[in-house]
Amino acid sequence: MAAIQKQLNVPIVMHNRQWSTHSDYIKNLPQFPWYISQKAAVMHDPEAFFRWFFQQQEGWGLKMYEQD
Repeated sequence: MAAIQKQLNVPIVMHNRQWSTHSDYIKNLPQFPWYISQKAAVMHDPEAFFRWFFQQQEGWGLKMYEQD
């Protein structure tokens, strides 16, 4: 994403309806446990997860994130 943002040179906006039960975030980040149903997943501690998430996105030029 950082390379794409550099080429576009515009702020990045992200949108997510729900977290997939197959998400790499679930598979690769054991420090953030998730509630997982058959169709979606929700993190146990959204505040801690999103604090970490937004720190990771700083190099992407992320300016807005919408979670439905």
